[in-house]
Amino acid sequence: MRNSSNGGPNYGGDTADLKHRPKAQWGLLLLTMSMVMMGALIRFFLLSDTVKSSLLELELISIIIGLLFMLIAYFSDFILIGKYPKSVFVVIVGLTMIMMQFSSLVNANNHFIAFQAT
Repeated sequence: MRNSSNGGPNYGGDTADLKHRPKAQWGLLLLTMSMVMMGALIRFFLLSDTVKSSLLELELISIIIGLLFMLIAYFSDFILIGKYPKSVFVVIVGLTMIMMQFSSLVNANNHFIAFQAT
């Protein structure tokens, strides 16, 4: 009877979970994002005009995608990784393989997946 008068067996755990839930460190996230953007701006101003025009758009897209993935990783629930580790691994490897197909060309070869027989 004691548990039912206090709200049930899960009442204590649920309220403790809500009360002690970690808060997002918005200052740290904003500091990291601003440092990445400052690095991109410094690089932009140091490069020559011909290199600037060709790399600026790709670099900005890459930075935005990277920041989005950083936010997703920061706010993701790591219980999912514990429940489905093989699925998460297959998705990450699959995305990596797909993205490697779109890697930059160096000497007419894909930079990250170039294979040369010896």
